[in-house]
Amino acid sequence: MPLENLVFSSHTALVPIHPNLSASHGFLMLVEKEASHFNNSVVARRLIGYTSEAARRGMDSQALLAAADLKPTIMDNLDEPVSINQATRFLEIVACDAAPDFATTVGLQFSISQVSLFGYALQLCRTYGAYLDKWQGHIAQSGFLMHIRSVVDDDGWRVEMRSPKPLSAKVLAFCAQEITAACYPCFEQLTGAQFDPVRLEIAAPFDQSFQATSDLLDLPVISSDRTCLVLPMRYRSLPIHFSKETLIDFCRHTCGDIGSELLTDPLIAQLRELLLQSVGQVPSLDAAAASLQLSKRTLNRLLAKSGWTFTSVVARYRMDAAIALLKTNEVTIKEIAAALGFRDPESFRRSFREWTGLSIARWSRRFVGKAPPRDSLFLSKAEQALVHS
Repeated sequence: MPLENLVFSSHTALVPIHPNLSASHGFLMLVEKEASHFNNSVVARRLIGYTSEAARRGMDSQALLAAADLKPTIMDNLDEPVSINQATRFLEIVACDAAPDFATTVGLQFSISQVSLFGYALQLCRTYGAYLDKWQGHIAQSGFLMHIRSVVDDDGWRVEMRSPKPLSAKVLAFCAQEITAACYPCFEQLTGAQFDPVRLEIAAPFDQSFQATSDLLDLPVISSDRTCLVLPMRYRSLPIHFSKETLIDFCRHTCGDIGSELLTDPLIAQLRELLLQSVGQVPSLDAAAASLQLSKRTLNRLLAKSGWTFTSVVARYRMDAAIALLKTNEVTIKEIAAALGFRDPESFRRSFREWTGLSIARWSRRFVGKAPPRDSLFLSKAEQALVHS
């Protein structure tokens, strides 16, 4: 098989694709939270946030990095390895040396565009409750040192934060404060409502940072035997809807690998952006042409001039999005079909075989290591019925 008919997967294996579709360049991966090295781009992004805020406050950011045995080049090289011990050491230094409000201030700068997992699948969550239940644990904040879990029981609704390894009280409080603060902008971007949680509990002795967080967020912060953010139950049913501006920013930050080869031509790049913003509900040719302020005939002519058709551009977008979702191994075939606008799962199965020459199950076993899940990890039965209706 010629090289132009191959696409590189996240595991560097070669993935066959249909000859009529050009090659892509890799797909986003899950964060390996308990591996010896984290997803480096995730950690580097957080380190950039910390060092930028440190510099703004007059701290020596380069000295902070050096003290944690981190090279200054980490700021420019997202692939440079960062160990869990280095990341923990860096936060230990910052938590001890920085002002009490440091973590909360950094958290408030967070936005939904920094979702680290293949966040495009947020479209599968119809409510804020579903989002926290399924996706909050894959956020690229100081959560790279914490496991984040949404829990509903007789005590109400809370977001528990636990570390995969022992953390000092200072670092635990720092992470909890940053994660809590980051929920504020994310909640408002996702729902359009104002975030007003019940309280933050931290399994550490009360110190100045507790009061600083409480003052900045107007939120009760208490010392407890657990670390969690307690939320009002009414938030669970709040619908998720992106504003157009948030959606554009989100797609640009999160969906770089979907249809990346469409970026070579300015017009096709505009069409790609339109498809990304459709979050799977692909517009018709007429609607796409109108959005681009072109006639249907002109759009077809310009696409043909670049060697594309509207159908092939849509197929490229759908294939890249489908493969990225399959690689998470957390989304069912039914959900992917619904998310990408197919009439039913069988239509998706047929298209996938045309693109790759393999069935979905066979492709997944070969390049992901196992078949897609049968039961949804993201949606309740009621939500699945809504998606598939």
